[in-house]
Amino acid sequence: MTHNSYRGEISIKLKDQSYILKLTFDQLVKLEQETNKGILKIAKDFSEGNYGIHDIAALLWFSLNEEGRQAYTINSLGNLILESGISTYASHCIDLLSLTLHGATTRTKKSILPSK
Repeated sequence: MTHNSYRGEISIKLKDQSYILKLTFDQLVKLEQETNKGILKIAKDFSEGNYGIHDIAALLWFSLNEEGRQAYTINSLGNLILESGISTYASHCIDLLSLTLHGATTRTKKSILPSK
């Protein structure tokens, strides 16, 4: 399965299955409702290291396609992340947020937050 970063996609492997992650408008709204945070607050928290396992699981779960969301709940995804290594999945979240906020052509490793 190949992702297209120009469309805001990243690929991730969960167990032995590969998935393409992308935040659509609808899923982004649901993520904001789940976390009680706007997208810029979510990005700020990730850029400053102020996030928890639920934040990682929620961001990844809402970024999964329908097939992935049917295969996992936020809690089961959180358990998988915990078993597999939090830092790897946090890195995927940062990449996804960067693509969502900046787009593929302006992505930077300096900050996932938009410039002022």
